Amino acid sequence: MRIALIHTRLLYRGGLESRLLAYTQYLHAKGHQVTICVYKVDPSVMVPDGVEVKRFPLRWLPKVFRAWIFNKRLHKFFDKEEFDLRISLGRTTCHDAMIVAGNHLGFLAAMGRKASGLNDRLQIKLDGMAYASPGVLLPASEMVKAQMIQFHQTDERKIQVLYPPTDNKRFHIGLKDKKAAFRKKFGLAEGKKSFLLISANHELKGLPILLKAFAALQDLQIELLV
Repeated sequence: MRIALIHTRLLYRGGLESRLLAYTQYLHAKGHQVTICVYKVDPSVMVPDGVEVKRFPLRWLPKVFRAWIFNKRLHKFFDKEEFDLRISLGRTTCHDAMIVAGNHLGFLAAMGRKASGLNDRLQIKLDGMAYASPGVLLPASEMVKAQMIQFHQTDERKIQVLYPPTDNKRFHIGLKDKKAAFRKKFGLAEGKKSFLLISANHELKGLPILLKAFAALQDLQIELLV
């Protein structure tokens, strides 16, 4: 199959970028012809031989407009190029399937603020257009699914939750044998059960709730690392 993977950027950073690389490697290994469509590329990123990277340069545009214009350019590209499957990891209207990591109205609600300014309005508009477009929608969690329905009245029949993939070559049951070494390396307390929150947005990921919970559990042998 000829498969297009669509995202804004090809970098060694971020959850969606990791998913893009994971899907690229998996699909290429299965023998599919993969084309990555992005508007920003880190030259240090290595993709498998035979994978095409189609870049749509948009650096000349103010950042707030890039996703909007990128979507328009994708339509022109796909009018000329035929693919068996188009998988998007961003806000697009030309996908067969779209990975949904979150939505802007849900983000604003978690941050306790209202939409203001052009950037907010464009992101909300793109979310709504993407969810209303043909194709299956694959939110990364039940929370994101609920937000899509609540804020955009998205047709639930189009939605199927798809959790992010795990690299089982990096993360596997054999790592339990190295637990003591990891604890020493990262300074984790001996004799305590450690909980780890990895986040670039603590409010959205629930840190205030965790802080309240752990404050009420100080008598237990547990610790929270952020």
